[in-house]
Amino acid sequence: RGDLNWRIVIATPEAAFTRPLRQNTHTTLALSTIALLGAIALGLATANWLARPILRLSRTSQAIARGHLDQTLLAGSLDERAPIREVASLARSFNQMTQRLRRAFEGLETQVDRRTQQLRQSFEYEATLKRLTDRVRDSLDEDEILQRAVEELAIALGVRGCNAAIYDLERQT
Repeated sequence: RGDLNWRIVIATPEAAFTRPLRQNTHTTLALSTIALLGAIALGLATANWLARPILRLSRTSQAIARGHLDQTLLAGSLDERAPIREVASLARSFNQMTQRLRRAFEGLETQVDRRTQQLRQSFEYEATLKRLTDRVRDSLDEDEILQRAVEELAIALGVRGCNAAIYDLERQT
C-alpha cells in the first residue's frame, strides 16, 4: 500500500470540448423551432376547422336578422360534418326556429290581408251608407227613397238589378 498518490490530468482544447455541446444546442433549437411551427400550424388548422361552422351559423343568423327568412343552414354543411356535435345540434335548432318564424310571418301576413280586406269592406259600407243617407235626406218621397236605397244596396252588394215596392196595408196594394 504505498504512498503513491497518482493523479491523471487530461488536457483537451476548449473548442473540442464545447463543439458537441454547441451542435446539440443548435440541433435542439432547430428541432424545437420546427416543433413550435408545426404546433402553431396545427393549432391554426384546428381552429379554422372548428370555427368554420360557427362562422357559417353566424352569417346565416345575421341574414335572418336582416329579414331574409329564406336562409337555412344546409344539412350537409353543418349537421354531418360539424366537428362539434353541439354546433350541429344548434344548426338543426336554428333551422327549426327559422321555419317556425317563416310560418308565423306567413300567418301574420294572411291575417293582415284578411283584416285589410275587412277594413276596406267597412269603408265601402260606410261610403254606401253615406251616399244612401245623402239621397234620403234630399227627398221626402217614400217611393224615391225606397228606389234610391235599393239602388245603393244593389251597388254595394254587386247585384245587377233588383226591384222593390211599398205595400200599403190599409189598401192592401
